[in-house]
Amino acid sequence: MNFKEIDFCPTMGKLNAKVVSALLADGLFAGSEKAQGLLAARYVQMKKNYGNVPHDDSPWDLEGIIADKVDKAALLPVPHAMMGDCGMIVNQLWNHPNFGIDMPTWMVKRGVTNPHRVMIVSQDPLRTNHKAGALVLSTPFGFHSADYRSIGCQNHTLCCFVERLLEECEACVYLTDCRKFYTSDNFVNSHKRQFKVLFDKALHDELTAFAPDMIVTLGNHAADAIGAKLPRDGLVVQSVNDRNVLAAYHTGARPNYFKNVVASGRKSDYFDQVFKAIRDELKKRGQRR
Repeated sequence: MNFKEIDFCPTMGKLNAKVVSALLADGLFAGSEKAQGLLAARYVQMKKNYGNVPHDDSPWDLEGIIADKVDKAALLPVPHAMMGDCGMIVNQLWNHPNFGIDMPTWMVKRGVTNPHRVMIVSQDPLRTNHKAGALVLSTPFGFHSADYRSIGCQNHTLCCFVERLLEECEACVYLTDCRKFYTSDNFVNSHKRQFKVLFDKALHDELTAFAPDMIVTLGNHAADAIGAKLPRDGLVVQSVNDRNVLAAYHTGARPNYFKNVVASGRKSDYFDQVFKAIRDELKKRGQRR
């Protein structure tokens, strides 16, 4: 797909980049005005650059922050001072390596005015090779980076899956994580009760803002966060809190998981089945909003 045909993080009713920046700042960063302003500025930058700006070009730098040119996700390491006081729970994370967050993104093909809304909930913002002292901003699966959407990238299966939803289902696809923060030293996981309140609130606010017709969870953690049965229970559309949910394995799951559910054992064939289940469910809904 030519991503110049895709509208990246557009305004859709009550949903827009400023709204999402505000809910992230309020729900995760203790209402920090600096955090909200920086997130909003990053959305403006991503909307401008997502189409074809290479990861190592200077347009990915922001307000004096030098983007990580080595990582093709165009990661942006933000110093603590530029985020302001983010509350006691979050402030301590700057002391841990690979502290990261993925900013939610949503996409729709240009010209589609009343799309079905499909929310994909993944696991967490995995990071590597970043020292303590910065919050490393990216997006789920690096979708804002043309390099990460290229053929042969490690997220190729997910990219193809999203492209089919955009093209064949004319859906608006929203990508997010259920666990909003990550540190590589397991600090967040070891204090999961403390952080779960923040994560659950942010995800709830996103659900309210986006109002999905369909939720697709990737992996056990995402299914659990939504309250759905786990992927091993099969590709069955569930009703969870009056929302349609399809729980799938993560695209990064071990190969033997896919061997257990598709005869070929190929991940691509499994996600063909996931796509068909979503397409069939959306067809049942009839006319788009």
